[in-house]
Amino acid sequence: MQAVPNEEAWESKFSALPFFNSKEQLVQGRELYKRYLKDYPTAVNRWCEYIDLEMKYGNNREVENIFRLCLLQLPDVDIVERYINYILKNFDDEDPTLTIGDLEKGQFKKIQESAFLLAIQLVGLDINAMPIYRKFINFLSQTEYGRVLNRQLYFNINRIPMTDRADALAKYDEFLTDEQVKKDEKMISEATKTSHVRLTSYLSKMDKLRKKHAVEYGTNVVSLGTKEVLSSYVDVLDYETTLDGQPRAEERSYTSNGKELKYEVCPKSLEMKAQQERIFYMMNKMLMVFYRYPQAWIVCAQYFQRRGNIDLAINILRRGRNAVDCPLLKLYESFCYLISGREREGLDLLSNESDLEQIYKLKMAGRCLGMKTFRKVLLGMKGELKPYAYIAAAEVEFCFFRRKTAALNIFKEALKKYSKDNKVIKAYYKFLVGITPSRFVSNALVSYNDVEVDKFMSEIVTDTFKGMEMPKDTKEILEAEKKMEECGEKRDERLILGNKEANNVEWKRIHTEVNKDIIKEFIYILPPAELYKGVRIDAEKLINVLGSIIN
Repeated sequence: MQAVPNEEAWESKFSALPFFNSKEQLVQGRELYKRYLKDYPTAVNRWCEYIDLEMKYGNNREVENIFRLCLLQLPDVDIVERYINYILKNFDDEDPTLTIGDLEKGQFKKIQESAFLLAIQLVGLDINAMPIYRKFINFLSQTEYGRVLNRQLYFNINRIPMTDRADALAKYDEFLTDEQVKKDEKMISEATKTSHVRLTSYLSKMDKLRKKHAVEYGTNVVSLGTKEVLSSYVDVLDYETTLDGQPRAEERSYTSNGKELKYEVCPKSLEMKAQQERIFYMMNKMLMVFYRYPQAWIVCAQYFQRRGNIDLAINILRRGRNAVDCPLLKLYESFCYLISGREREGLDLLSNESDLEQIYKLKMAGRCLGMKTFRKVLLGMKGELKPYAYIAAAEVEFCFFRRKTAALNIFKEALKKYSKDNKVIKAYYKFLVGITPSRFVSNALVSYNDVEVDKFMSEIVTDTFKGMEMPKDTKEILEAEKKMEECGEKRDERLILGNKEANNVEWKRIHTEVNKDIIKEFIYILPPAELYKGVRIDAEKLINVLGSIIN
């Protein structure tokens, strides 16, 4: 996980820039901003400072490179406003110092219009986007065809809960001639006004919390209050899901499971589209602040996965994996592939680098692809199997496929490779005790030259066989083994043949031991470790996290 920066040290370096001479200020500042933004790419305030620095010295090529890096990635009004100002300044068809013909003037106008359209596409849903709309409306008033586009902009403004839009709505009223349409638009305006009041309250709360806990674009993470800020973003998302979506003027297509589809031309479908656009925009704003927090990416992916838009959920999780090293994001992405019918892609995504990925790969292969494919996957991993993966493979054979002998063989292979591994030994004897109690009592009570293992085995045997007669000699053990094999094989065959009389057999699951090795993998679901000093972490809850996400 990325280290939390020392913001005070960085601030002292940035604050020293104005004291350099102009040439040195540019050289030092460029190097400083590049280093900072490489590690903390969502810090909007630093991007804006960097843009201002390059624009101050007229380095248009550098400014354009900066916009290529951040404009499409960060949905922020401040960055987009700088982009608009840059385009209007450098492609000004009214500039008296330029000698250009009508053709060049037309091209300049086209570039300006394209910039405004991109700006509306990027941040048109922002609660603070009204200044950009005003500039666009003012620009369109200078063109012959502007009235049509103006009406579309006003149509959108009436449906987006933005700040300071009263004057725009008054002008919109001038465009409307039909009284019934005026009445309908007035009702929509009142509804979005109510939404604006509520959203302003939520966003104000977030800003106060962010300042209180010094949480800014994933850089100042110093207190448990960070979780409080994240939950306040989730509150906004929850509120957005309750709002009736107000469709905007333009229609677009959307992608579902790899297919390009058109929204139906009906109010409900368009409302759903508008609502999801707004929610997706707020998600991206949240991810700008919490891009280093896996649970933020999971919340966003979860929303679309549970609504059937699996491709968008996968897209979000892939972005999350690029932003933060978290095994759980990869497991969730694999799960999304599996539920969308792309099992092979889901399994290929998982490597054999950790216990967690191996366990998930084996269990998903067993659950989704059947015994034959599961065994192919198992054989392909055989040389790289880790202790917990062996245990998981035995569990799949025994609990999913009812193959006791195969499970025993897997444990034998594990004991050859990890003959002194405590967790393999414990899981093996739990399995043996679960299938044939009397046979393994004497074996379980031998010493393994390890105080912890000896104590564990003694306790489990004492609890399991309390009140039962112990085998006295080898002959009794052999007889018990013969009976066990006879009953066991018959039981297996009856279950395979589908004999309902045998279905009342209670098969015991093998429970993976809670161990530090696997906790290291799950720990990434939490914020950076600095937040949890002195706080006890509930290991069982962590291990159940993935199950709660996908159910």
